[in-house]
Amino acid sequence: MSKRNCLFGMLLLTFLIIILYAPPSVAEKAEDTAHLTLQKTAISQKKLDTYVVQKGDWIFDIIRQKFGASEKEIIKILEQVKELNPGIKDIHRISPGQELILPKTGIRSTMPAAPESTVRQSAAMEGGDEGGKARPYVVKEGETLSDIIHGELSATDEDIYRMMRVVKRLNPNVKNINKIYPGQKLLLPYVSGGDEEKGGALSSGYGKSFIAESSKVVKKPIPKKTEPIAEKKPEPIKEDTRKPMLLLKEKVAVLRYILSRVNGAVISEGKYFIPLFPAGQITIDCSSVPVVELEDGMTILLDFSGSIPSGLRQVIETTWKNYVIMEVGEEKDIPSLVEAVVTTSKNYGFKTVRDFLTIGKKPTVRVFVDWVVSEKKSKGGKAYSFGIKNVQGMSSILPGNIREYADNEGFEIVELLQGSEVVGLSEIYEGVPMPRLTSDTNVLLAESLVKVLGLEPEKHADVEIYTMGEHGFSLSLKVDLLLTAGNKRVILHGKKIPDHFTQALKERGMEYVYLPEGEKKESAVATVLSALNVHFVADTFRFPFSPAAGHSGGDISFEGIRADADNRSLYFVDQDIDPGINGLLQKKWRVELLTY
Repeated sequence: MSKRNCLFGMLLLTFLIIILYAPPSVAEKAEDTAHLTLQKTAISQKKLDTYVVQKGDWIFDIIRQKFGASEKEIIKILEQVKELNPGIKDIHRISPGQELILPKTGIRSTMPAAPESTVRQSAAMEGGDEGGKARPYVVKEGETLSDIIHGELSATDEDIYRMMRVVKRLNPNVKNINKIYPGQKLLLPYVSGGDEEKGGALSSGYGKSFIAESSKVVKKPIPKKTEPIAEKKPEPIKEDTRKPMLLLKEKVAVLRYILSRVNGAVISEGKYFIPLFPAGQITIDCSSVPVVELEDGMTILLDFSGSIPSGLRQVIETTWKNYVIMEVGEEKDIPSLVEAVVTTSKNYGFKTVRDFLTIGKKPTVRVFVDWVVSEKKSKGGKAYSFGIKNVQGMSSILPGNIREYADNEGFEIVELLQGSEVVGLSEIYEGVPMPRLTSDTNVLLAESLVKVLGLEPEKHADVEIYTMGEHGFSLSLKVDLLLTAGNKRVILHGKKIPDHFTQALKERGMEYVYLPEGEKKESAVATVLSALNVHFVADTFRFPFSPAAGHSGGDISFEGIRADADNRSLYFVDQDIDPGINGLLQKKWRVELLTY
């Protein structure tokens, strides 16, 4: 080998050793440099800006408002910001006071600035300063935009509309600047000294749900107003301003009640943390974005205020497959909200019914139900399900006994008053056990029946069929039951006698009724009633309840025999009726039920 080749080999070996055994930081830097050189275009220092992170900032908000980026552009700019800030391990976890290197842009920034940072505003501010400062403000309950502009910016009536346009430009993410909510974050133009820190750091209220965190945050005192309170009377709370917050609380309360049926939980207070690898996390303000946790591990973030950008949504749902970000506008009603949440579940399904469902068999109860939530796969036995029923007024709610009966049959019914309020149980009538006729034999059944009708039969009576005076001989028959009904005598007997005996009894003014043991009990009841000249009808009887929207809310039905006697309606059935339903039938319809 020549000296030249030997020297070249030694240099090559030395270079490889340096590369292989270089310290990790050096190796990583060399690798990153090569990566940037091969695949990225270098950015001149003249095209870079610095930004100081404020408390309450998060990276997506900074990119969106500084660059005016669309949701699709945010991810691309985010990659560029990562490369410009290699010292930040997790760009999603930034801290107040931290400096970021950002690409310079000619588009104005609308981010809340550090005390000495400048927010560039449009020249269309109608005479406003080109380089004015902006500060954050959190909307208080009862405030309107004009209240804020008057009180916080000291604007005259002549300036109010011009300042409204300025505030609108400073808050491009607020869809309707005239419709604001308590807890919502706004940017206001800076007007005079001493107000830069007014209101303190951004709170994570109704319109702000993600906050930059730091273990070392220096808190500064917040200047207080010195003007006398008497100079400005508090504005009365306006109904349209309060309504969105009340609706949010009502919806969360109803949703929590309904989802508890499927072992779901709704978190609407405090903070909820979503980890982002390798070492970051997102903090959710649950008062603004309630979090639903289902028993199958699915977690749903309910974005009522539309504060979660699609870019951040993509990051969360990509990192965690069991997380769903759900945009739910204020116009979404409770049933639609329940449907959207339940549909994400692996264990339960949601179905629109708007028809009668049959519940139980003793008796059969039909209830008109709008929606049904049901278990997809049974965990053993019958799959669990419950119904949701929308009622328009208190007169349409189900009787408490019906709800209780459905519960006992394993089908709970949740009633929503006009789709927004859970209706509690209405009055529950005391349960009444059904009287039972003795029915071991048809004769004993007949004895119990005639006693209910107010008659007292004579048992094991001797009845003369032939007499010595009339026929020259005598013949007597011992019968099971003998009674007087009206102007005739009736014999109820469990054994058949010859036809000429029956004819002889008829000639003597007595009616003989044969009750064979093989006869069905229903037929035996009808036979006795007919013999006693009691009006009766055998049918399926229905008792409707809770009329609404042109139809009944449901009905109770059973098969039986109704007998009308002495201003009473007696219903004889061959089954036991639930005591609660029996109590309802007695109180509401004056129905007397007897079973045999």
